[in-house]
Amino acid sequence: MANKLFRLKRVQSQLHSLVLSPSVNQSSSLRTRSTLMSLALGTLALFCVSTGSAFAQNWSLDTPPPTSELNLAAADWCPYSCADPEAPGIVAEALRATLGDFGIDLQVKVFPWSRALKMAEMGQVDGLLTAVPSEAPGFIFTDSPSGQYQICVYSRRNSNLRFDGRNSLRGLTLGAIQDYGYGEPLDSIIAAPKADEGVYIASNSAPLRSLIEMTKKFRIDAFVEDKLVLARELGSKDERQLRSAGCLESVPFFTAISPKHESGKAIAVFLSKLYASDTYIRNYQSSQEHYAYQVVE
Repeated sequence: MANKLFRLKRVQSQLHSLVLSPSVNQSSSLRTRSTLMSLALGTLALFCVSTGSAFAQNWSLDTPPPTSELNLAAADWCPYSCADPEAPGIVAEALRATLGDFGIDLQVKVFPWSRALKMAEMGQVDGLLTAVPSEAPGFIFTDSPSGQYQICVYSRRNSNLRFDGRNSLRGLTLGAIQDYGYGEPLDSIIAAPKADEGVYIASNSAPLRSLIEMTKKFRIDAFVEDKLVLARELGSKDERQLRSAGCLESVPFFTAISPKHESGKAIAVFLSKLYASDTYIRNYQSSQEHYAYQVVE
């Protein structure tokens, strides 16, 4: 099972890289990007079935749900989770549609990330809609990812920065958002910067917008963010002033259930089966088509 899950995550990462690869350049239409993502997610669904994954084999609408309601906290990390109740984000929409087949009501409340973490840790909500283990140690994570993301380093358009590991950021000030996990080596730089590494942590109500403006005004040299999150934030007004200096590999994110929840393990197992199902993948595919943005290259 562990080997099959690893293969599943690796295929997800490879498919995501295909859709957002440099070969799909800025001249590509949003319709082309959406079509490629649809093909990728369709291939992923076939992979789940063809590998004989226990999750795919055991998936059935007769599976008894461990709860009738699920209350999750999330950050405003659009397009994955969004503050707009009319457009709550890709993961929220896909999960709500899939849970609806079981009569389970999903409530997602959006807070600043640090507050969402604390509320879930204290058991005030059932868990976190999207998270990675480095962000929420001690939580009960699903085995199957609910989606994936790709972190990049962004600088001003006229910058010569080429992100290629920790040494490429020496002598620069890097911006990040408080309590976010980005992946290595970025997490190590943010947690314990060396003498020649500068770090600025944004913790206000609009941290990404602050990092964008500080970069444009030369107050920091670069910042880190997911490709789609930045694309959604920028729209068409700022992308010409920023550029991608390089990216980490695509990585999966998961749903994290509060360690205080008495049925936490059962819910995590249930959601793991759900996320590996072709039903969820189809719902994810349908949801992501509502959130098409031009990425910054």
